[in-house]
Amino acid sequence: MEATKLIRSYEKQHALPRTPIIALTVHTITVIDDHLQAGMDDHIKPLSRTCRA
Repeated sequence: MEATKLIRSYEKQHALPRTPIIALTVHTITVIDDHLQAGMDDHIKPLSRTCRA
């Protein structure tokens, strides 16, 4: 989350377009909300081994 905050700050300071940042997480909804509040655009959860084709 710290890296996301630094990237968003750099983008603002240099008037750059927003870079999409997507979190890869297996955490709960509360942690996901923290990621989104930190400036991430979305999140994905990895598939379990039983879900792979």
